[in-house]
Amino acid sequence: MIWVRSATACALATLLLTHSNSASAEPPSMDLASIPIARCTTQEVLARTSLAVSRSGADGAQTALELADQLGPLIDKAGDSDRPIRDLLNPEDLATFVTLSEQVKVVQLAAYIDSRRMRDLRVLQKMVQIADRIYRFGDHSSSSPEDETLTAVIIAMREEAETKAWSALAPPSMGACSLNVALALLVIDADRRVDKEKSSSAIHEVEGVLARYGGPSADLSKVSAADKDKIRSLAAEIEPLRSFGAYATDLDNIRQLAEVSELNDRMMRRDALSSGGRIERLGKSAASIREQEQLSERETYASKILGVINERIPSDMIKNLSDQAGSASDKE
Repeated sequence: MIWVRSATACALATLLLTHSNSASAEPPSMDLASIPIARCTTQEVLARTSLAVSRSGADGAQTALELADQLGPLIDKAGDSDRPIRDLLNPEDLATFVTLSEQVKVVQLAAYIDSRRMRDLRVLQKMVQIADRIYRFGDHSSSSPEDETLTAVIIAMREEAETKAWSALAPPSMGACSLNVALALLVIDADRRVDKEKSSSAIHEVEGVLARYGGPSADLSKVSAADKDKIRSLAAEIEPLRSFGAYATDLDNIRQLAEVSELNDRMMRRDALSSGGRIERLGKSAASIREQEQLSERETYASKILGVINERIPSDMIKNLSDQAGSASDKE
């Protein structure tokens, strides 16, 4: 590893101050229970959770600044050279440099975990908005590549849930506000607007018509024009119930995604404590859980979906590092 001039220290300080946090085995604390149920919305819950993650970086920012201040003089002492750092510093300074470098890695790793968590929270809120738009307006359009990815994820998860006939997750306790409660309230509100009696009556009538032609698997080419018109008319009365079912499934899938995201966050923070700042050590706990088959089929599927999201929608820290690498490459 080669370090050159104090400009490197400045760049390091900027990076650490922009994305910094102290390593911790637990995610940042947040007071969701204080949110009145009347204000318990996904937007409020996710915004407050994001704020807690952002605030947790305050202490890390101070640590980052102190590390940069201590590394700066050592980098200046090494000078502008292509020689390895071990050949440019005396043993005492080199030992200090190595220790500080390890601490930098730990701070950067904590910042990386926070950045991933912030990305997940933003994605979850956007998925709720997309699901709502699809439900209310049947609008599957996308205004950005990110929206296109998340719309595809919502549809894919719904189809998987329907194919596997996964049961809805158990309803949450409604005693205090949480993301699960906020999602449940959206389902309850939508459920109230559906005329289930009217839709059920229409389904019964359609079944009666099709029964005359052999049942649900009837050859539609043999259905009379009048009965086809009747089925189309009844389908319009059934559609609100069908749309509600799809919406409820989408929100249930988002809830499962949120729970696995939180689990991943906890496991990554636990791994970070014994990682020595090495990013490749993150994910050991998650791999262990998968190997021991401690996740349900649905949780495993949600974990894979989060992997796809991580690849296609990188966190802000990863995007910034990529942009910096691109700028450096252009200058060369």
